[in-house]
Amino acid sequence: MSEHRLIQRIELLGNEEEDFREYVSELLEFNKLDGDEVLGIAKQIVSKGVESLSGKQLYVFAKHGIYDHLYVEECKDCLLEIPWSEMLQAAENYRNHLYCQHKNEKDE
Repeated sequence: MSEHRLIQRIELLGNEEEDFREYVSELLEFNKLDGDEVLGIAKQIVSKGVESLSGKQLYVFAKHGIYDHLYVEECKDCLLEIPWSEMLQAAENYRNHLYCQHKNEKDE
């Protein structure tokens, strides 16, 4: 996984834009982001959308805001992409889809 793949995913949100904005809103609500620049970019994403960001802002947010510690590219069990609506839980907990984690807990 690279920050460049993360940036591409954000640039190509399409119908996932609302889920991504909600994810960023949760990061702000739960004080998960650090640094004034990252916080300002996150607030801009929530209020104006990703399309309002410059290339530099997108890079800063991806690399210094969520890459590595608040982003999971794929479920460690099924290897499918984690949806933005499950991203915070996946990043903080098991690095799985909620469905895969539920199956794992059920099998234990």
